[in-house]
Amino acid sequence: MMSLKIKNSFLGKVVAVVLVAAFSFYNCEIGSAIPEINVKAPDIIAEVAMLSVEDIGIAIDSGTIRSKFAGESGKVIVHIQDAHCNFEAQSNISRILEQLSRDFGINMISVEGAEGMVDTAWFRAFPDAEIRREVATYFMKKGEITGAEFFSINSDYNGTIFGAETRDYYVQNLRAFLDMYPNKDAILSYLNDLKAAGEKLKSVIYPPKLREMDRNTSAFEQKEMELSEYAEYLNKVAVANKISTKKYADFGKLIDTLEYEKKIDFDIVDGERTRYIDDLSKILAKDDMAELVAQSVRFKKGYMKSVEFYSYLRSLAKVHEIDMIREYPNLFYYYIYSKIYDGINIEGLFTEIDLIERAIKGKLIKDETQYKLDKFSEKVDKLISLVNIELTNDDYDRFRKISDAFSIDDVVGFYGSMVDRYNLNYSIGNVPVVVRENLPKMVDFYEIAIKRDMALIENTLAQMKREGKDRSVLIAGGFHTRGMVELLRERGVSYVVVTPKITKDVESPYIQVLTNQRTSIEDIITESAMPGTREAASKGGLLSPLLRFGGAIPMLLDKNQVDFLRDISAQIGTVPGTIDFEEVVKESFKETVKMVADRWLVVVKKNMVSQLEMSPEAAEKEFLEFVNNNSLWPMLQSVYLRKYDDYFRSIGRVAPNAAKTQIIMAFTEYRKGYLARSEIGEGDGSASPGRQAAGPRVLADGVEISAFDEVIRESYENKDNP
Repeated sequence: MMSLKIKNSFLGKVVAVVLVAAFSFYNCEIGSAIPEINVKAPDIIAEVAMLSVEDIGIAIDSGTIRSKFAGESGKVIVHIQDAHCNFEAQSNISRILEQLSRDFGINMISVEGAEGMVDTAWFRAFPDAEIRREVATYFMKKGEITGAEFFSINSDYNGTIFGAETRDYYVQNLRAFLDMYPNKDAILSYLNDLKAAGEKLKSVIYPPKLREMDRNTSAFEQKEMELSEYAEYLNKVAVANKISTKKYADFGKLIDTLEYEKKIDFDIVDGERTRYIDDLSKILAKDDMAELVAQSVRFKKGYMKSVEFYSYLRSLAKVHEIDMIREYPNLFYYYIYSKIYDGINIEGLFTEIDLIERAIKGKLIKDETQYKLDKFSEKVDKLISLVNIELTNDDYDRFRKISDAFSIDDVVGFYGSMVDRYNLNYSIGNVPVVVRENLPKMVDFYEIAIKRDMALIENTLAQMKREGKDRSVLIAGGFHTRGMVELLRERGVSYVVVTPKITKDVESPYIQVLTNQRTSIEDIITESAMPGTREAASKGGLLSPLLRFGGAIPMLLDKNQVDFLRDISAQIGTVPGTIDFEEVVKESFKETVKMVADRWLVVVKKNMVSQLEMSPEAAEKEFLEFVNNNSLWPMLQSVYLRKYDDYFRSIGRVAPNAAKTQIIMAFTEYRKGYLARSEIGEGDGSASPGRQAAGPRVLADGVEISAFDEVIRESYENKDNP
């Protein structure tokens, strides 16, 4: 048994400070690695007898409610449209989940990218909440942790997270993409050459006004022209060509809002609202003032839409005979603006814009050659978007329609004949085999994604029944929304569709994660600083990458499920230049444990410095002595392991041995690296002669562990004694 003679030595004080202080904040919420997220541990409230979709609101700084439907089944599903691997979207999904759990008693979350129960306990068990959040944030930025996993890891959420996939459909969907992916660059190169040929043909075949229309449409699609500017252009051209836009209700509302925008100074709207509320407070009765405060809070929390809040303010002006348009003109026009804007169906708007574009082209196109060039160039654009996974539901419907009308061979034949007719310097050969063989795979990819709509809904509803739940969240890409809400309507299930707030149009690491490519956080930060495409926020809406942290790593840590993980990995396969899914999961797991352990040991050292009030040099020497001691170092490691075990005991489970083994390896690696750096005077340590050899020794048995615990306790109690 280990001797207790060190308990009153200076080193004993170091032991006490290092070990006791290190765990004094084990489960405290200290700060945040992502300050915009405040994921407090929500207490699941008692479920009310019936949850109405009208009761559900989303905080305006985290998301927007797109649509609601009240069914008669007694069940409610909040569908959050996922933007896979987009950090801002995942951050806000985490915040939305916190609100739904806390305020509406929703304690079942259904997700894409996994089959069966999702479990983050292995990650939640790591000591120090701040470090858990920091490391989880790192992986969320890399696209490897979802908003649902982040929420589970960094809160005391005690509900379930359920993977709603049907494995066979998911694997088929992913394989369709991965089979094409190695040839993606070659396919896009050919299609972009076709597009360039088409653009050259337009310059000689299209009349001036049609060229102008095509140029502006392209600028809008490439985000080189704002929606407001493009809408006003379309409206002007439609009027000039005697095309009525009255049947396009959403487009008409947009034009009206643009007119009101011109009357509003948005910089002073908030100031006028504040002044208006201050003026109201001087004339409102106590109860009316309390109601105003309550409505303001409801608006801020997202329980009221903007139009409802400003309509409420307008109603107060009428009751109290306040001349709003004269005294608060910008606030008044903003009320009108919000009222009109609220009536716009965004998806319907873009459908109408597409229809107006076609109507205008119908007027501007003068012959069969121009007509064919327009249709064939659209076909090429749709094929490029197909390969880039950028088609929306409406886009894919249009793609299927034009694919039925003519083939890529028709496009190539037409382009070839036109190039010859106009003596253009382009060579249009036959469709390459790589293109001909792989485009059908991407069609399969979309078709299987549509089939998965049914699986996601049926599996979610079945799990709700098993758990006896009448409400659930369902997180899935926006491409699935149309099909899923149709299925929910058919079943009489109430739903609310929520879009997480995304303010930055940036590229995400979606393709890298989906294809198991290695990515560094530096690469992701660099790419995120670059402007994305118009579809950046919705890219990857068809297929979520497999959940690693709550899905695959628990399989890795369970000897009964390792073969299952290996089987999934084999079914998915790999693409050239990447490693298989099982190996990616192992790398993510090892990197996580190393990061958590390293950061915790750094915190331990900082606590020692602050508690003992030593100079940095003296603290460095004492910490090096601690690291070098073959008795004290394993004691630190063993206490860490005990705290890891404690979490699992608190939830009635046993910590996985594979996780604890990896923790030991991380501690050993840190120790060896620290001592090696100190040997040459670099990094954390400085040279110290007579060092003991570092070894992976751990405490031998329960008796020895108890002895160390006694050292910690007595040393801490006597830390002020000489």
